[in-house]
Amino acid sequence: MPTHNHHPNRKPIRTLTSLGAGALLLACAGSALASNLSFLDNTPLAYIQQRDHDEIIKAVYVALDSKQDGQTANWTNQGSRNSVRIDAKITPHDTTKDGEKTCRKVDVELDAKGQSMTLVPSYCREGKGEWQFQKAR
Repeated sequence: MPTHNHHPNRKPIRTLTSLGAGALLLACAGSALASNLSFLDNTPLAYIQQRDHDEIIKAVYVALDSKQDGQTANWTNQGSRNSVRIDAKITPHDTTKDGEKTCRKVDVELDAKGQSMTLVPSYCREGKGEWQFQKAR
């Protein structure tokens, strides 16, 4: 599995590069940026494998479609090939509507090896279309 950390004394960083159609937290472009992200070494992001990533994406879309603001969906990678258990609490909030356009923020709280972090991506869709990740402005 590719890593973005080229320092021999540090654990590899496997970042969550996208959630859905766009970036959830980080788009690590190049090793210079990744080396500046060594503070992520012991966070849940360091333990996420591609299968976990894909399943978290699915869980976020399910929560966007089925949960009201403030309602939480739980996800875990238990039963996957990853030896590190990762748990997520996915809570949509701050839903806004402008005509046919609906936008929502989502708290994605990740827990692994006693560490936790919360990511807050935003998504919008037109009518009943697919949710689209909104890049930070």
